[in-house]
Amino acid sequence: MPIPTRESPMSSPRLLVCPYCGEAQPAGDRCRSCGGLFDPLSRQATHNDMGPWYVRDPRRPFRPGCSYETLVRLVERGSVDRYTVLRGPTTRQFWTVARHVPGVANLLGYCHACDGAVDRGARACPSCGASFELVADLIFERNALGLPEVRPLPGDPGSHGHEPIAPPRRVAGNGVRRGGSISSFASDAELLLRRERPGSEFGAEPAARGEQLAANDRLQQATLDTLGRTLRATVDRQQATIRWLVVVAVVLALLAAWPLVRALVPAASGTSTDAPTTSASTGATAAPVPSPAPRVETEPPPSPAPNAAPTAAGSTTDVASVPPAGAASDPPLDDASPEARAKHLLLRLESGDGALEARRAETQAMLAELESLQQSLEADAPGEEARRAALDELVEQMRAALAKLELESFTGTP
Repeated sequence: MPIPTRESPMSSPRLLVCPYCGEAQPAGDRCRSCGGLFDPLSRQATHNDMGPWYVRDPRRPFRPGCSYETLVRLVERGSVDRYTVLRGPTTRQFWTVARHVPGVANLLGYCHACDGAVDRGARACPSCGASFELVADLIFERNALGLPEVRPLPGDPGSHGHEPIAPPRRVAGNGVRRGGSISSFASDAELLLRRERPGSEFGAEPAARGEQLAANDRLQQATLDTLGRTLRATVDRQQATIRWLVVVAVVLALLAAWPLVRALVPAASGTSTDAPTTSASTGATAAPVPSPAPRVETEPPPSPAPNAAPTAAGSTTDVASVPPAGAASDPPLDDASPEARAKHLLLRLESGDGALEARRAETQAMLAELESLQQSLEADAPGEEARRAALDELVEQMRAALAKLELESFTGTP
């Protein structure tokens, strides 16, 4: 069996590597992966839009970087928003969300340092003072990737509607100089010709190296300032959030502890809370503050003797005619009827004579006696409706007087 040769029909077909995405494929006019055309004008147009700015796209992971002008156009079209992930010269080629990328965040209406809202044409952030003016060669430099200078396409002067930017002098590398720039797209013949030329300048020119170092220093300083402001803004936001959380936690703790605090209030405080309510409720059912009882005309006892028998069951005594307690002519109240003694006690309560505790004890005893008499009349004394009505009124007045004494005992004021 003959060995297949290069000219044999069994030889593998010719493969072509896409210059845009690197996909290996059979020769053709268009890349089957990224769709790029292989004609010279398409290559030149791609060169014109290339640059050191990269937009992360998982569907096209090998797409080349773009220039700053192309990135601006993507922002204007809405293809790049604040959440798009980018990297470029101002991020030291680290992936960062677009709203934090210097030189791009302000185009989206955000400050890359403090994340505040800014106008697109602003030169600095009004909140933190971060500058949006970056060194030109840090944004527009294309030859850091070895790209050739932009050449306008036929019928398209300028760089896609933008003025072409003259690239600054760069450090010489392994290519040849083309119009003051170094390109890694030089052919092998040009590279060999450059190496064979005597006195060829491989290495950095002193002036170009100084410019490069100065640009790197400026970029590093700008990056450090941006990171510092971003960290300060982040710390401030976190501290504000912590303060709010502490306030909320304290409020929730107080609300949770309030029932326990109320349960631990001393008995005196609990009495002070309930006593006015009790007195108020008692006052609501009882009569108003007792007034002097009306005078009831009855016949005097038949005998002024101290041990004389009491009057009839239905008779009452003129309380107003009874002299105050302690007078020489005081009648013997022990032998009087409960109604008369109750009326006399009401008069003494109105005058405020005696100690408060003694008056309260006497009032409680009298009220108990009147209630007992009231029950006996209801059960055993039919036909005494008038006395029963007068007794009911005395009981209500005595209850009101007792409630008033309870309130005075609680507040300590008459």
